[in-house]
Amino acid sequence: MKFIVSILMAFSILNVQADAGEKLRIKEIKAHLETINPDSTCMDEYLKRRNQLIVKLTLSPVTMVAGTVASAYAGLLSGAIIGNSFFNGWDVLGVVILGGMAGTLVGGVYSATDTVKTGVTLHKHTLVVKTVAENQLNRGDYYSNKLYDSYSRQSNKDQKLPLPKDLFIKELVDLDAAGTLCDGSLVKQPRIKLGPKLKFKVAKSKNIFQKINEAKR
Repeated sequence: MKFIVSILMAFSILNVQADAGEKLRIKEIKAHLETINPDSTCMDEYLKRRNQLIVKLTLSPVTMVAGTVASAYAGLLSGAIIGNSFFNGWDVLGVVILGGMAGTLVGGVYSATDTVKTGVTLHKHTLVVKTVAENQLNRGDYYSNKLYDSYSRQSNKDQKLPLPKDLFIKELVDLDAAGTLCDGSLVKQPRIKLGPKLKFKVAKSKNIFQKINEAKR
């Protein structure tokens, strides 16, 4: 639990520090969206997805406990089945206890990992939407620089030569204007998808970087 709280506090501090260094706020982006054609940008979809991620992070301590308990129960049940099938007497109890401990460990690790991934996705979605808004509103290049740095690191990791910053930003803005960032075309779709969920429509930054690097070659 302390680990999760520390993660949430870290992301909160990062967001506060970023906002303290810049005047651009989410509420300003929302106000800007009311003045333009909603079909001309994906910012609204990114903001909605961002809200979903914030809610998920807020509930993560509760879901972590529930997930750990469910995993522990599954471990106990598995231990009981295995113990009764292959052991006798007190050995069965030992197997059941080990199964419960293993289930608890697996459930806790999975929940913690999922929370970290959610926080990282939230940060990157916020960076994308603020970069697009920054350019539409001519509000400097604070977020543009941060997103470009991330793009350059990912390109180098993929052994791709990154575009110059101005061309990268132009490609990003064009993808946003065309609706490509939120039509699901850049997102890997699951075989079974229940409902038109935003997570299957809004592209992550890594999807955007790959698209830009593919298009330039």
